[in-house]
Amino acid sequence: MEYRITYTNNGDAPIRSMVVNDMTPGYTTFVSATTGTTPASLTGCVKTTPANAPPAGAVACTTAQPAGGTGAIDWRFTGTVEPGGTGFVLFQVKVD
Repeated sequence: MEYRITYTNNGDAPIRSMVVNDMTPGYTTFVSATTGTTPASLTGCVKTTPANAPPAGAVACTTAQPAGGTGAIDWRFTGTVEPGGTGFVLFQVKVD
């Protein structure tokens, strides 16, 4: 299964240092996580997934990771999402 989380800045000021959080659903196992489409104004990204959960630490969003595990997934962006800016992140899980 693939989950797509879309974000949009509906405000009138830039969003700085945005973080997107989710969890693997019950009865599933983590497969992968990617950034999808992001605004050019987001200049960097690191992610934490069940494959590199603390204390291992975040890895670049472009890093391929081994499948397996359950739990938190987050993407931490540097840069800004300007007003009206939109993008999405994706993660895949396997149903157990």
